[in-house]
Amino acid sequence: MTTVSSSPTIRDGLPYYAAFIGLGLSAAALGPTLPALADRTRSDLADVAILFTAQSLGYLLGTLAAGRVVDRVPGHPVLVGVLAWLAVSLLLVPGFSKLGPTTAAVGALGFGLGMLDVGCNTLLVWRFRERAGPYLNGLHCIYGVGAFLSPIILAEVSARAGSLTAAFAALAVLLIPAAVLLFVTPSPERVRFESAAQRGQIDRVFVAIGAVFFFVYTGAEAASGGWIYTYAVRSGLASEEAGAYITATFWGAVAIGRFFAIPVAARFSPDRMLAITLPAAVSSIAVLVFVPGPGVVWIGTFLLGLTVAAVFPTMLALVGTRTPITGSVTGLLFASASCGAMFLPWMIGQVFEPLGPRSALVIIAANLVVSTGLVALLRARPPALRASDGLT
Repeated sequence: MTTVSSSPTIRDGLPYYAAFIGLGLSAAALGPTLPALADRTRSDLADVAILFTAQSLGYLLGTLAAGRVVDRVPGHPVLVGVLAWLAVSLLLVPGFSKLGPTTAAVGALGFGLGMLDVGCNTLLVWRFRERAGPYLNGLHCIYGVGAFLSPIILAEVSARAGSLTAAFAALAVLLIPAAVLLFVTPSPERVRFESAAQRGQIDRVFVAIGAVFFFVYTGAEAASGGWIYTYAVRSGLASEEAGAYITATFWGAVAIGRFFAIPVAARFSPDRMLAITLPAAVSSIAVLVFVPGPGVVWIGTFLLGLTVAAVFPTMLALVGTRTPITGSVTGLLFASASCGAMFLPWMIGQVFEPLGPRSALVIIAANLVVSTGLVALLRARPPALRASDGLT
């Protein structure tokens, strides 16, 4: 039987936290640069929205690949290679003047994002086992920090260097410290689940409902971070520079919310946390929908980021309390999330100009309402097994 050490500390999570800063920097780059990429490729918003689809499709393939890889080989060398892949992809994205090659580069970027996301989450759960909840919130808090910094870095470097290519290159360089830290840190020993499925210890119904939740909810989160810039600018509520900082406000609020969720997750169960945060998120998006205004867009965006902050890692922790978390289970959940992140932003792109900017917020709100209902369904399902019972 392969086990992990019995007394992990916050230091054991540092390699994954460093990698997740890079994940946030890379994942949040598309939203605030979408209009610039549209201009560069001479495309309208409906056409350039395919970039969201490409990133999410690449992410889907990356999650499926990562789920199999981390179950079989030491994780840290894989993550180092993934970070190198992300750096190259970031350099390629602004390097083309046609939409086709740009779409391919964004798809490659998404593949690396999926690999890194699943790899870090799985390895961290294996490292901390039943105590993973607070550390997962910490991990996703760090993602929020990276996503908060990304539009600021892009805006500042673009303004100073006069080049979108230089801005993306700056993000690529910032991935190097994480790669170095992972390279010099031994991979955690794998926790084995070979017989869990055969013994019926994986709650397949719970995992299936959780997968639907990740599809619906992640679509809303991805659309919020990806379209808030264009919504604010096209609605006349902010300048282009202010729009970048509104995007940063969303991701900064996500980081703040996840920071404060760390001690909360240590005291309260995941299902109780979700029962509070999701209705609060619905209320926040309602503010943006029904009370539009230059000041309200800042306040509403901050509240939305703050209330959705803990949802993703808390749902992952909830699944981990009900069923064994293997790389394949994690890959399935993240693949479902990537499908949602692929579909909803694309759908918004198709209706944004015909129906107007506010249509984006209405669609996001509808997804958050459905997510709230799915959590209620999961809470009503009795636990069949503690996740730790499936360890062999």
